[in-house]
Amino acid sequence: MNNYQRPLWIHSFMKMALLLWLGLYCAAALSAQTNEELNEKELLQELASSKEDIKRVLNLRELAEYYLGPKTDTSLILIKEALDLSEKINSDKGKINSLYTMGKVFVYMGNYTRGLGLYFQSLELSEQNKEPEWIVNNLSNIGEVYGYQGDYQQALHYFFKGTPIAQKNHLNGRLAWFYMNIGKTYESLNRLDSARLYTLKSYELVRQVKDDYLTGKILYSLGVIYSKTGDPPRAMKFYRLSMLESDKVLDYAITCDASLGMATLLSNAGNKDSALYYARLSLAMANKADFLLQKLNASAFLASYFKEKKMFDSAFAYIENSVTLKDSLLSKEKISEFQKISFSEQLRQQESLQARVQYRNRIKMFVLLGGLSALLAVSIILWRNIRLKQKANILLTAQKSEIDKQKDKIETSYGELKSAQAQLIQSEKMASLGELTAGIAHEIQNPLNFVNNFSEVSAELMGEMEDEINKGNHKDVKNIASDIKQNLEKIIHHGKRAESIVKGMLQHSRNSTGKKESTDINALADEYLRLSWHGLRAKDKSFNAILQTEFDPHIGQINIIPQDMGRVLLNLYNNAFYSVNEKKKQSARGDSPDKYEPMVTVTTKALKSPLTGGNSGIEISVKDNGHGIPQKVVDKIFQPFFTTKPTGQGTGLGLSLSYDIIKAHGGEIKVDTKEGDHTVFIITLPFHSK
Repeated sequence: MNNYQRPLWIHSFMKMALLLWLGLYCAAALSAQTNEELNEKELLQELASSKEDIKRVLNLRELAEYYLGPKTDTSLILIKEALDLSEKINSDKGKINSLYTMGKVFVYMGNYTRGLGLYFQSLELSEQNKEPEWIVNNLSNIGEVYGYQGDYQQALHYFFKGTPIAQKNHLNGRLAWFYMNIGKTYESLNRLDSARLYTLKSYELVRQVKDDYLTGKILYSLGVIYSKTGDPPRAMKFYRLSMLESDKVLDYAITCDASLGMATLLSNAGNKDSALYYARLSLAMANKADFLLQKLNASAFLASYFKEKKMFDSAFAYIENSVTLKDSLLSKEKISEFQKISFSEQLRQQESLQARVQYRNRIKMFVLLGGLSALLAVSIILWRNIRLKQKANILLTAQKSEIDKQKDKIETSYGELKSAQAQLIQSEKMASLGELTAGIAHEIQNPLNFVNNFSEVSAELMGEMEDEINKGNHKDVKNIASDIKQNLEKIIHHGKRAESIVKGMLQHSRNSTGKKESTDINALADEYLRLSWHGLRAKDKSFNAILQTEFDPHIGQINIIPQDMGRVLLNLYNNAFYSVNEKKKQSARGDSPDKYEPMVTVTTKALKSPLTGGNSGIEISVKDNGHGIPQKVVDKIFQPFFTTKPTGQGTGLGLSLSYDIIKAHGGEIKVDTKEGDHTVFIITLPFHSK
């Protein structure tokens, strides 16, 4: 029995304990509210008695931070006053503090672009003044903004940039935040091993610095990670611990999420009553704090629970509540999506503006340098320059005219070259499509034959059934009807098979959209192998070869562009069949024509990471026992227009295009060959292609 599957009396005891905990939680909330009111009065008194100096700036900033949630407009007014005062007294420290907090205010208001710009200004001043604490604070918040917008690579960039600075300056509290954010980002990318590693590192640090607010969040993240990796006991342990730690700082959001996580684990384990209790606890806390997403998740869980229990009145009530919450959340998500688009567009405009400013500055610098050089030259050799200027102008005019002519010729030649290249690429594609079509025609004929045969048999059975009906022989009628039903099922099966083959041909023939899809690489490799083989058989009935496949069943799905990867495989298969066919013909003309057996072997396997032991990528190899490739031309085979086939039988673009497609997927293609013996093309692809 798992440690989270306890007897009923233990769960009853836990319920009573949690009710007591909830009462204490509410009492603590009231006490915290009273303390916050006292803090507000103290801050206002200090502000009223402060002078126009750095102390007043810090008081304004602290009060702006205090009002950030409940009175955001007031917070913005206060921090603007702090920034104005910092500029008035020319305090870099005040500017760093004020810009940082103003960035937080704008991010909280949803203006991510403005907030990000203020963080960067604060970061620049922090670096100029060598303030490591504020450098890491700004880097952390910049990374979080990119994380909010789903740009996880940029988020990781800034988190990793801040990590060594925090380590060097022993800022363990901020270092724990960096590790936690890195772990959450990897968890969003579904890189769970990395997520667990960094979150555990964060947990080790936070136990040293004793940050209760951060501890609850880290423990909840560990619960999510272990839940995703299929370790319910550990997930349950960390969810419970996160609730206890969140209790200390009244972090309602973590309490709601952890309660619902425990409910989900208990429900999966069959402890439905305990699951119901934690789900209701999550909903109660979400209603108290008015957390929209948590209310929606808890309501959806409860609706599913009561539906399973066939308590349809309760299920309907929670479903109705979920629909209302979902409509409200959808409205917020649309606003968030609009803000994300606006954020990206404004960033693009800022980058464009910066590029233009840099370009203008370079132009100004070049102009200034040129002017100084010209002035110096004129002052030194003015009399000589006057004479040489006329000659130089004549020479420059002639050179410019020649350059313009050469430029026109180059542009014309380049246009012709691009046109020819496009035609050759289209020719290569159509050639592969022709070979593929021949294979598909053979493949589709088999299901069509089945459809025709079973249709004819069914028609004959219908006639027999009419005779038996007229005779009143119901038993034979039922038997004939059963046979007809089986025939129709086979007709449907083979009709769908033919349909899938046609869809595959259409998918290959259309232009690639460049959109990656989760694809079964084993099925893709096997399908194109058969189509390539039938295509060659359609052109040359005497051709035959032994096909061997060794597919790793543990690869699963991989994120690729299936049309492009299919073209790569088709090209490698066609080359392999061509090589063994040519060697077979040469062997047939020799002394021992029956000793050589053409063979093509296709192998796939998963590549394991030496650190985590998980799948880091896949390898596809296509091997033939044909002529091989001469060593003197091996280095040229991926060059455009290079081919070893006779004139008119190849464009020389197949391997070049295949090389570009594999590189675009973040992979690599290599060749291992021995002249006269074999050739192996090896493709490696990352498991999570970018």
